[in-house]
Amino acid sequence: MNKKITFTEALLTAVGMVIGSGIFFRADNILGFTENNVGIAIVAWFVLGFTLIFAGIGFSILASRTNREGGIVGYMEDCYGDKAAFLTGWFTTFVYIPLLTGILGIVASGFLLQLIGVENGGAMLTQVVGFVLIVLAYIWNYLSTKFSALFSSAATIIKLLPIIIIGFIGMTKLDVGLVADGLSAWDMGLFTAPLLSMAFAFDGWTSVATLSKDMENPQRDIAKVLAINAAIVTAAYVFYFTGMTMIFADNISEIARLEDGHVFVAAETVLGTIGGKFVLFCVVMSVMGTLNGNVMAGFRYPHALAQSKDLPNSEFFVEESKYGTTGRAAMITFVTVIAWYILYTVQAVAAEGAAEGADYMFSGISFDDIPIMAIAAVIIILLIGAMRFGMKEGYGVVKSIIAPIIGIIGQGYVIFSFIGTNEKWLTYMIVVIVIIAIGFVIRTQLKKNVKA
Repeated sequence: MNKKITFTEALLTAVGMVIGSGIFFRADNILGFTENNVGIAIVAWFVLGFTLIFAGIGFSILASRTNREGGIVGYMEDCYGDKAAFLTGWFTTFVYIPLLTGILGIVASGFLLQLIGVENGGAMLTQVVGFVLIVLAYIWNYLSTKFSALFSSAATIIKLLPIIIIGFIGMTKLDVGLVADGLSAWDMGLFTAPLLSMAFAFDGWTSVATLSKDMENPQRDIAKVLAINAAIVTAAYVFYFTGMTMIFADNISEIARLEDGHVFVAAETVLGTIGGKFVLFCVVMSVMGTLNGNVMAGFRYPHALAQSKDLPNSEFFVEESKYGTTGRAAMITFVTVIAWYILYTVQAVAAEGAAEGADYMFSGISFDDIPIMAIAAVIIILLIGAMRFGMKEGYGVVKSIIAPIIGIIGQGYVIFSFIGTNEKWLTYMIVVIVIIAIGFVIRTQLKKNVKA
């Protein structure tokens, strides 16, 4: 019998699950969206985090009333049935995980090349190194689940160091006037624009609810874990983001100009070259840890679909490898990652070769925005389900109505941010709908074959 985890253990695990690498490579995007307005950006961090606290409370209804596996897929089945759960799992397997895995490989590659001193290596080199990193992550996940888990645990500890170091040093240079000046120039458009990028940094918070089945008293504690976790992560991100901007206080626009290179420049400015390299190493490990987590999920989700006989040749994909891992199922997400990664590569190479201001292949498209937008929609749907269960089963007004509504408003703003910052948002939606429709057709045919 597995030992149940305490409230404190669950909270620490939750923080490790959510604090990720997005904060390191999204800060420049966020400032770009707010036109370098630090005050508005900080408020946006706080507001999104505040809504996630209440979204977590709403999710606790779903977590405390079921022992289903699969996180949001399991909750979707509990709320809306097996068809909705399948479509969520299908989207997660063929869009969500592969797209995030691809962008994380590219980001890890960029930071790694900075670390070893390769500058201006070009888009193709970055893409090739990123692909190699993804392949390595799949190989070690195939060979050993234990090694993969240990790697994620080590990365969780390491990724806190840049947040603490940059945040602490930057906060000693706090310029209250810079923040106040930004707030005095309040603009609602600048407030909503960065919320999608911020949501990327919080990605994974819904998985915290899955801890409930391992907790000593989930009915009492899971809501507190979800809420306190969101508050801690928000505070950590605001701490880092504020510290980072204060280091560049004399020239905030430099962060957007440097793009992902701003992390090393900031660390080098205050710690010297060796200190900057150390921080950059920690960032590389952080991104690799997040990449590893996505690859781990890429082993689990298709295996769950195969177990439910919702994939063609499910008998083949459900079998484990000789190493005890779900390697056959992982072939599905690996091939899908390659397909999406080719699109990333074509876009990056075309953008590099295009004249400034000119259009190029996939111009104006950010593929990694698709999963964040879609998961926001899934969260809204699940919070509506939580409201229905909460009111029916007497969870109280705050937990059943107020908390889910605040969470829905927050995720609604994330979707609004997606539409407002992506001219081709309708194209994204059509792509997602087509992929989900393909899954629905395949599942329908499989069920017909079973009945026949």
